[in-house]
Parts: sequence; C-alpha cells; structure tokens
Amino acid sequence: MPCGVRRLGPDRWAAPLKNRLATTVAGFDGIGFDTLAQLTHRLTTQEAARS
Repeated sequence: MPCGVRRLGPDRWAAPLKNRLATTVAGFDGIGFDTLAQLTHRLTTQEAARS
C-alpha cells in the first residue's frame, strides 16, 4: 500500500477488486483505487487553496 494511503475496509473486501475500478467514465475504467484517491486528494487540495 502506498505511503499515506489508509485502508477503509478489511482485506477480504478489497482483495477481490485487485485495486481496480470498473466504470463507464471515460479515462477512468480500470483505474486503481489508490490512483483515484491521489487524484481526488490533489484536486481537493487545489480547490481548497482557491477558496
């Protein structure tokens, strides 16, 4: 698990997903949950700085 990323649930929930999200959102199908979390954090940090 990347440094600074916390698990939100037990491994038995996360393991079958193999860190992958299936979605119809263009450019995000197959993205890792860890990458999605990093992108979300970066965006919210940028937006907070604008306020």
